[in-house]
Amino acid sequence: MKVLSAEQIKIADKNSILNEPISSIDLMERAAEKCCEFFPPKGQWSHLVVICGIGNNGGDGLAIARLQMENFKSVRVLVLESSKNYSDNFKINLKRLQDENCNIQFVESAKDIYLREDELVVDAILGTGTSRPVEGFLAECIEVINQQAAHIIAIDLPSGMDSSQPTLGAIIKANLTLTIGAPKPALFFQETADFVGEWKLVKIYKEDSVIAEFSDAPEIVDIEFASPFLKVRKQFSNKGTFGKALIIAGSEGKYGAAILAARACMRSGVGLLTVQVPSNTMNLIHQLLPEALLKADVNERMITSISDFENFNSIGIGPGIGMANETVDALIELLKINQKPMVLDADALNIIAEHPTLLTNLPENSILTPHPKEFERLFGPSENSFERLEKQIKHSAMHKIVIVCKGRYTTITSPDGKVYFNMSGNSGLAKGGSGDVLTGILTALLAQGYSPIDAAVLGVFVHGHSADLLAVKMHEAGILPSDVIENLPYAFKDIVGEMKHKNTRAQ
Repeated sequence: MKVLSAEQIKIADKNSILNEPISSIDLMERAAEKCCEFFPPKGQWSHLVVICGIGNNGGDGLAIARLQMENFKSVRVLVLESSKNYSDNFKINLKRLQDENCNIQFVESAKDIYLREDELVVDAILGTGTSRPVEGFLAECIEVINQQAAHIIAIDLPSGMDSSQPTLGAIIKANLTLTIGAPKPALFFQETADFVGEWKLVKIYKEDSVIAEFSDAPEIVDIEFASPFLKVRKQFSNKGTFGKALIIAGSEGKYGAAILAARACMRSGVGLLTVQVPSNTMNLIHQLLPEALLKADVNERMITSISDFENFNSIGIGPGIGMANETVDALIELLKINQKPMVLDADALNIIAEHPTLLTNLPENSILTPHPKEFERLFGPSENSFERLEKQIKHSAMHKIVIVCKGRYTTITSPDGKVYFNMSGNSGLAKGGSGDVLTGILTALLAQGYSPIDAAVLGVFVHGHSADLLAVKMHEAGILPSDVIENLPYAFKDIVGEMKHKNTRAQ
């Protein structure tokens, strides 16, 4: 599933109209029908009010009102007459609705808008064409709607929201957004979350090629997208088949980070894991993770020397290592010598942020996994999430690295400019230690021969999916990073099940 801009959606609509073929008004009718499938069950709301603009988004609203007339005790339509310049499809659907004797009110003042608590409100004022802040009459209407409406369903995007840029003007605050054709970038950012609410995709194109032609568009990573990335484990295999990984982690007071990263690595299929830790933690790590080999640093309390790493297929470094001068020197030396892609997280990123010239020493295709604050320390502040993503794309290309910026919709960027929005995960991951778990997963996948971008896409999804499976049986607040680790085999098994299901469908 791809994420498309407003301009790309226009092209997709035109291509669908030409190639299916289908008329523009019939495509709008299909969109309205598909939107209605996501409406609350009959009887949950007694009355419906559809608030329309005068463009094609308003045309969608008029069609929805007509299709819903039998499902509510009453349906009324408010047309916000910002001008008399109705779109052609709006005119057609207005005539159809008038023929059904629907209650239609043409509103010329925001003071004329009155909404009851028992009315479900449909926002069909403005669509993806919004490119500047809404002002004047429509802004006043949006303010009144937000103050009065009990529950709002926005069609395509909440009115007033730019599909690809932050918006400062009036915006409808929706409970549910039904995005038509393809998701829009604005659905994935923190600044828009309170306006979007929950969102659902309304599929209207008969042919997948209509969307697939936008090869450079961002991809959504869900279980269907992630499942082909997972390699089948061959029956005739041994520990050497699945690679050797080295995790360098831990310092005084932060030994848990090493344990979490190492356990996650083992649970993600690596053949042989070695963990380098300060020497005074050897017995503790050995007791908690007897499956791993241990490598003692010469220092009792911190990482100070990294050597003999050439025979490992992957290296993960950063969880809990601290920022002592000796540790900084050890990382600098490693980056000078090592040429293989590696996973860098936590304190490794903080060290690089304090020594930015190290960015030029990163092995190509290394995976960096910052949270937003770490990203800011590495690459500078951003005005908003939209700008941060642009920086992420830029620095992935500039330094030839994979960047995983963690969040509700974790964004993954590759050196060739590809962008991925991860859909899995929940607030249960908003705990210290979750990043250490992800480091372990990614290090394991790199060791098994996954390309860095494939490891990032699959690893981020599996990490979140494990938490989602846990959320089915426990409250998100109680999910621990160690729970996510123990649940990883079930997350992988779920993906295998999706692969088999997909193959069955294909046959």
